Amino acid sequence: GKRQGMYADWNYCLEQVNTEYFYFLTSDDFCYPQLISKTTQALDKHLDIDACHFKFEYINEHDQITRCYEDIISAEMPIYLSGSDYYHRRSALFEVMMHFVYRTVYRTITSLVLRKRVIAKVGPFSSDFGSAGDYDWTLRLGLHTDILFMPETLTAWRKYDGQATQSPHSLANNKRILDIAKVNYSRLLESSLRQKLGKTPDAEMILSRLSNDYEFELYKQLHQSRSVAAAIRDLAVALRRYPLHYLDAILKRLGRSPLRTQLARDELAAKLVQEYQLQWPPTPIRL
Repeated sequence: GKRQGMYADWNYCLEQVNTEYFYFLTSDDFCYPQLISKTTQALDKHLDIDACHFKFEYINEHDQITRCYEDIISAEMPIYLSGSDYYHRRSALFEVMMHFVYRTVYRTITSLVLRKRVIAKVGPFSSDFGSAGDYDWTLRLGLHTDILFMPETLTAWRKYDGQATQSPHSLANNKRILDIAKVNYSRLLESSLRQKLGKTPDAEMILSRLSNDYEFELYKQLHQSRSVAAAIRDLAVALRRYPLHYLDAILKRLGRSPLRTQLARDELAAKLVQEYQLQWPPTPIRL
């Protein structure tokens, strides 16, 4: 209500929480009537878990369902499909690692009901990352709690053409996402989850997809530069951040590239599960 920016407003809301649980219901999205009773009863039975995640669906401006949860997940995060049809507990470490692969694994903050004590653990939303502040917050959430998942559709996210939402694929947004991941990779090394990794995590591999996304947008902007001055400026930035890009492209054609081959997103997810013995599929629970 103070119109000081979305995340500053959200932080103001967090300061007002005086109940055991809280929920973000944003903009013109909506939740179904059973959301409160089902999620709070589930969390009441698992007092060591501070977050309940559940299915959502896309709706358009006319309240018509356009995509169900299974369609969304199979297209964007297929590794999660194997756990989408039963109640389960997901480990905090798995959630953090999947954030490095798929960005936010919740897709919308409205698919989470949270226990009040996470506010003190996770802290406020950052306003330093533009529209990607919720990615930073949910990544930090994973450093502090396992996730309880309910295979029930309890909320709807309104998506339609012409929304005032920044493209998630823009150069600026990819840069922010990568910066957030780097900061939280450092937090992971300092957290209690570090011992569960068993060995020093490979930053180059863990951040490879997000780094590649940013690199791709960086060079796309360079190739689309409309003036010589803009091209020179963009080339300077690109070469400073990824100096071996073109050299590597040439060497790959010759079969002599010394750099690691980029893994596809789903391949990286599977690689991280194997490399760090992450618990997947998740543990079923009774409610």
